[in-house]
Amino acid sequence: MKTGKFGVALFVGLFWISSSVGAQVVAKQGEREPSNNSRYHSPMILELPVAGLVKLREQNGKEIRGTGDFVCDDASLSRLLIVKMKPKKAGETRLKLEGAVTVRPSWDRVVNLRFELMEGADRLAAVEIDVEAEEGQTARFTDLMVLDAAASERLARVDESALLRLTMWVKDDR
Repeated sequence: MKTGKFGVALFVGLFWISSSVGAQVVAKQGEREPSNNSRYHSPMILELPVAGLVKLREQNGKEIRGTGDFVCDDASLSRLLIVKMKPKKAGETRLKLEGAVTVRPSWDRVVNLRFELMEGADRLAAVEIDVEAEEGQTARFTDLMVLDAAASERLARVDESALLRLTMWVKDDR
């Protein structure tokens, strides 16, 4: 059977009309905002690997990177440096925490930071810091975490698996 150009065009046209008559509109619910797993509400907990603290020489530090990627109620830990200090007592370890909290443009915040040096579920040392930060600004902080001789000895054994657990609470300061 011979089909000319007219026959092919007629077949395509009829197919297009019949398929568009049977087509249905489909609606789907989209997400209101794309999900972002780096934004949290208070309290936010970050577990930061801190391997190598024991090996640091006095007055040398370890910068913890990537903390600023996590935002808790418009505030983030934008900088954290841990510096090994000279011990005052035999066997102890003194770690100076130097950091900064940045608050996005919104309103002033009071940010409570609890740093806990952990070996598994056991806490070797802890320090809690309150930082007052203005909106759209960065506020610096410094504090000292002291490990007694027993905790220092334990840290030396588990140095590679130690974690610094940061719990961050953010409150409005209006």
